Amino acid sequence: MSFVLRTPTREEFSVRQAWLADPEMMSFNAGWPIDNDSYDRETGCFDWSEDRWDDWIERRLSLPGDVQGYFYVIDEGSGEPVGHAHYMVNGNWAEIGLNTVPRLRRQGIASQVLPLLLERVWRDTSVDFAMNLIEQSQQAAVALHEKFGFECSKEPYMVFEDKRSFLWLLPRPTKDFDQSRRLEWGRDLLLRVVPNAESWLDSTVSREREEGLAPGRWGGTLAEVAELGKRAAGVTGGSPTRMAVTSRWTDEQREELYVYEVKRFYGQIR
Repeated sequence: MSFVLRTPTREEFSVRQAWLADPEMMSFNAGWPIDNDSYDRETGCFDWSEDRWDDWIERRLSLPGDVQGYFYVIDEGSGEPVGHAHYMVNGNWAEIGLNTVPRLRRQGIASQVLPLLLERVWRDTSVDFAMNLIEQSQQAAVALHEKFGFECSKEPYMVFEDKRSFLWLLPRPTKDFDQSRRLEWGRDLLLRVVPNAESWLDSTVSREREEGLAPGRWGGTLAEVAELGKRAAGVTGGSPTRMAVTSRWTDEQREELYVYEVKRFYGQIR
């Protein structure tokens, strides 16, 4: 079998409607505290009724390819949609996702579709990283992302009750990664996680430059980052789910999270 990605028309939305209402298709999504009135936490499904379609077109599907992409996965032989794949640009990364219909899983479809999706991301956007959040129990998804060179965070990115979701990152394929863009991306991530860090970050970057350090090199001490983590524990911003989760952590857990993230992602991807 071979596959292509194609943006659906409104007349084809009933297919997506059925997918979002299928507990087997949406099982990966169950159990998370998603703030959406159409979400069923027990099944992971969404009630995507027809009266929501035009709003989704306006807010999502009508946006250009450098911002988002949403596609049906089409079996070229039968013309049948067998899943969907998508991305949404957020800062200097593209958050990606793909899902195939349950009856066709474990047949290698995702291994053919993921490269097609990444090709769209690299071609149509200027991001330096593709990103996906994967729950630790999703072994097939973990194996797929490992196969294509994604790197997994050592600590969970989202935690809720007994669920753990990890961040998987893949850098844009290039021999010479632009260090200034790495610095820009690291700054963006740090400010999203710790919104009150801007003045501290500016002074750190200035100190790096004064000392002749390479752009993107980590210049702060772990103590400074840990202190930022403590001060940021009660702020709003970033992922609502994530901030709600981390607000219940101990100071030691917050320190470990922020130290790890800044060390790993601020100029130290590779």
